[in-house]
Amino acid sequence: PIAGKPISKPETSNKQGENVYYYVNEENRMMFIYGTGPMNTYSSSEEVEWKGVDKTSIETIIIEEGITSIGNYMFNNFTKLQSIEIPSTITTIGINPFIGCNELINVNIDDKNTNVKYEHNIIVCNKTAIALMQKDVYKKVVVPLQTITIGEYAIYENNIIEVITIPATVNSIKQKGISSCSLLSKIYFLGNQ
Repeated sequence: PIAGKPISKPETSNKQGENVYYYVNEENRMMFIYGTGPMNTYSSSEEVEWKGVDKTSIETIIIEEGITSIGNYMFNNFTKLQSIEIPSTITTIGINPFIGCNELINVNIDDKNTNVKYEHNIIVCNKTAIALMQKDVYKKVVVPLQTITIGEYAIYENNIIEVITIPATVNSIKQKGISSCSLLSKIYFLGNQ
């Protein structure tokens, strides 16, 4: 078992989906998400509710096998989050669930997951760029090859990026896909159109 993880689930857990539960190990600043099926999804970041969770103290989130999706804005403003584990069963990720997670540097995706990739500090799910991680570190960003869409808020609220390179495979950028990047001065598209 992972350090800090109890052998059995607690008697009471909160829900974040019909069959999705979570609990916090406060001592180790870890949150565990378990069950089956999709997590809830929300139409705005203000709607996301984590009962009994101090979003400013969680450093690690472990999503266990059986969970199939991460909903829109799910981990918005988990300001101390440093590490997340994504299992092989995750097949979809909603609108950038990591807005405000500026300390997130370790994105661990199960090797068997064929839907989610982490490359060039960008999480890509089903060929859609979902979220730029370590956003206040790099002045140049390269969107991974094979990406078809840059999702909503994928590259958002960044005060460091000056240059973005987009591969020829990208054929759409969703609303605010690249937004609020105060120093962005150049975008290179490697395609013909």
